[in-house]
Amino acid sequence: MGNGFADPAFVREPLSYEITRKYMDAPRSNFARLYINSAYYGVYTNAESINKDFLDELNYPTDNTIVKCNPKNAGPNGSTSNLAYSSADSTQYFSKYEIKSKYGWKELVNLIDTLNNKPAFIESMLDIDKTLWMHALNNVMINGDSYTGSFAQNYYLYRDGNRRFAPVMWDFNMSFGGFPLGGNGPGGVSLTTMQQIIPLYQETNAARPLISKLFVTPMWKRMYMAHLRTIADENFTNDDYVTRAQAMMSTISAAVSDDTKKFYTFTQFQNSLDQTATGGGFGGGTVGIRQLMAGRMTFLTSNAEYKKTPPALETPVVSDPNPTLGSSVTITAKAPGATFVRLGYRAKHPLKFTYVEMKDDGQHGDGSAGDGVFGAEIPVQSVLNEYFVYAENADAGIFSPHRAEYEFHELAAQAAQLQPGDVVINEFLATNASTNTDPDGNFSDWVELYNNSPEPRNLSGAFLTDDWTKPKKWAIPDNTVIPGHGFVLIWANGGSNAPGLNAGFKLSGAGEQIALTTSDGKIRLDSIEFGQQTTDHSFGRCPNGTGDFEAQPFNTPGAVNCIVATNNLTEFEDKLVISPNPGSDEFVINFKETKPVAIFVFNSIGQLIFNKNQIFENESIHVTEWPNGLYFIKTDHGATAKFVKN
Repeated sequence: MGNGFADPAFVREPLSYEITRKYMDAPRSNFARLYINSAYYGVYTNAESINKDFLDELNYPTDNTIVKCNPKNAGPNGSTSNLAYSSADSTQYFSKYEIKSKYGWKELVNLIDTLNNKPAFIESMLDIDKTLWMHALNNVMINGDSYTGSFAQNYYLYRDGNRRFAPVMWDFNMSFGGFPLGGNGPGGVSLTTMQQIIPLYQETNAARPLISKLFVTPMWKRMYMAHLRTIADENFTNDDYVTRAQAMMSTISAAVSDDTKKFYTFTQFQNSLDQTATGGGFGGGTVGIRQLMAGRMTFLTSNAEYKKTPPALETPVVSDPNPTLGSSVTITAKAPGATFVRLGYRAKHPLKFTYVEMKDDGQHGDGSAGDGVFGAEIPVQSVLNEYFVYAENADAGIFSPHRAEYEFHELAAQAAQLQPGDVVINEFLATNASTNTDPDGNFSDWVELYNNSPEPRNLSGAFLTDDWTKPKKWAIPDNTVIPGHGFVLIWANGGSNAPGLNAGFKLSGAGEQIALTTSDGKIRLDSIEFGQQTTDHSFGRCPNGTGDFEAQPFNTPGAVNCIVATNNLTEFEDKLVISPNPGSDEFVINFKETKPVAIFVFNSIGQLIFNKNQIFENESIHVTEWPNGLYFIKTDHGATAKFVKN
């Protein structure tokens, strides 16, 4: 929370976050009246923490590396979080960065090494577009207490599901020139100097490699300038920021008037858009927001780099606006004067975009060669595909839509709509402490889906959630097919890059909800609300697909439920015979089926200790390494038996 330390207007933080959220993921921010023991301590700005909850809200994996980039001894003579390389020894970075996750030093050092020593490979490790947006926002809004400024701090790095680090901006309480004015704050920067900071500030500064290393690539520099123009045009040249600041100040005016502990007078608050306020936390002066930004826009819009003209770019056109899933479409864009055009596309957020060059050669669905229309063919991979176009000439670049990659065009594909009851939640385990492990080797929660129909079903466009108020929390990957009367197992592990289906949330053993919804999130295909769960014991339907949920004696992920134990070891179902039984080295499985079956073997406490997708008649299963005891054997056809190892 912030107390207006260097902000007589009290709006620098929420206004900056509001603008930033138009272009990249950023915390939400608001105002709060602070009371301590019923005593009013004044108006504070309140910003969302950047943590696992923040990532979960964005449907991102929550267990990946999170780095807070704020040095322990920040200051004019202190260290910075500038991502400069010192050595491969992670201890050299302990005073400059803070790992907010379970691990991450190795990944951070690899990023820093690549950025500084192997920059040709940085695109595979860093979300370039979000980084460019961060630099553009810091530059336009004169956010001096940032990576761009003297301390190179106040940002987070998060390693996303694509194994790339992405920046998240943080701590805007001194944006819009609040850090600093005149000779009264660190750095001693004057109003005029702040207004005339060039768009490519820090471009050649080796101590700012996150800027200097990226701006060496001409296209990335043009993309950065396109973002900077968008920010200026949408917020500042039209005075929208003034309208929003005035609205926020009106909301808090009475609370500020009642605040006896504020750093500035109420009159200074009222005049804080247009006048410099002396005093405050630094004991110096804080420039008026409009006083700063009016001159800032005059300088920027007359700057030679800013004034470079990009090619024209019209809204892209899709050859088939209603394609079928799995087909291909051609996307064309009219961009006369462009020397290079590329298309970014992906199946869904938050996958990274795949880039393909668009051609004006008459051979890519683009009409005649040289007519200024560029085309490219892409696969329709999802029920809701996302794409954008970027075009440039030798001087400048332009995006469609202008806020890309954060915003994008959408292309909906036709897919058979699942109906309630087709595919259902069949079994789940919400407190896994020692049973089945996910592809990463962790004891993760899981949810099993079952197909009630005899025909395979494509789950493209369906969502799974543990919160009914967020029906589209995790998108089931496109072209996930569940066999007729078959199963799909989804690990509720918070997300993972490992093979398999890894949902971006975890289940609560204390009880919550699970729901399967359609692509628009409006139709609930199936759902369950459950209470307190027993550790290592699943809850499932019996019989599969249609029965009521009940506690399962044995966890059966990816297999039929309702194992029924018998008291007589010689009493087996007539379709499944195990011999010898008891046994010590191996047993032979015999079943009355015309084709191979899948088997699952559980120990006496319900742990799955062996499974095989195809077992043939009279096939031997070696058990020498198994501990002595009782085992339960189950096939995917529902036959069950007991076996004793001695």
